Amino acid sequence: MSREELVLGKMEKALTHLRPRLETEIPAEPGYCFEGGFIASAEWEAEEAGIDIDIADHPDAFVSVWFYPLAMSKHDLPLLERMDGVLQSLGRLATSVRVLRSGNRQVGPYRGQEHLATAPNSGGMRGHSFIWETEGEGTLDTPALKIELTTGHRDRDGNPQKTKLTDEQAMKLWDEVLNSFRVRPTTDPQKTSQNNPPSSPLRPLGELAGTGSICPQNGWWRCVDTGNVAGGRRRFFKAGETMPSVVLLGPPNLWQALRKKPPTYETKTVWALVDYEEGADVTSSESGSAGENADTQGRSKS
Repeated sequence: MSREELVLGKMEKALTHLRPRLETEIPAEPGYCFEGGFIASAEWEAEEAGIDIDIADHPDAFVSVWFYPLAMSKHDLPLLERMDGVLQSLGRLATSVRVLRSGNRQVGPYRGQEHLATAPNSGGMRGHSFIWETEGEGTLDTPALKIELTTGHRDRDGNPQKTKLTDEQAMKLWDEVLNSFRVRPTTDPQKTSQNNPPSSPLRPLGELAGTGSICPQNGWWRCVDTGNVAGGRRRFFKAGETMPSVVLLGPPNLWQALRKKPPTYETKTVWALVDYEEGADVTSSESGSAGENADTQGRSKS
């Protein structure tokens, strides 16, 4: 078959299974739902869905989210390996690309990789290109995912824009976007008994929550900041509490060392869920201060 015949055959097959669908209707047969319609089919060679999200107060920035439910991996190589290859292929032009952060990063239950870079756009004005990907396992619960944040993109007239975000502001916005990503519960609230409601599902270990956000799960949380954290890096929070900032203890100068009062400064942080039980022994195996371990053990015994 020619390529034209192949494409026309697939198109005719899809159209024969196309029908309208009410937004409240959930079809019983397998297929693909979209707004106002449904294509019935038990076999799909590939499937992807994406959405672009404009960000209030940032007209030159947008977020893209892509899902590949049927793909074990959307790409032949992981994100970081592909980015290394792209930079090598650019040759001298690679000097205009500045990598702000690159490495492994877990988002909720998904283990993935992020690559944050800034580079000139087609108008010669610098913008940001931030990407996070997880390869997934080829199931609806563990699809291949890609999240992107782009700044300095073209306006409605097609003209390149200069981003108003500094690198630090763009990275803060990026962390807020990723930390807000959640797996939506699929239980039907109408089928839940009011007399004997089921217990809420536990958030997965590795769940992230930033300073100022609402704690989604009772449990032990660890801040991602390294160094000497006043009160310890691990703390117990209850669902509904506001996640706090942390106070870091800096290296003292001679006078501060004599007075035993090291310099301190408060900073926002990201907290990661590491344990559920309030009475669990969660003494960190990582390097930390004696005050941190004492604080953790004291909370465990209370």
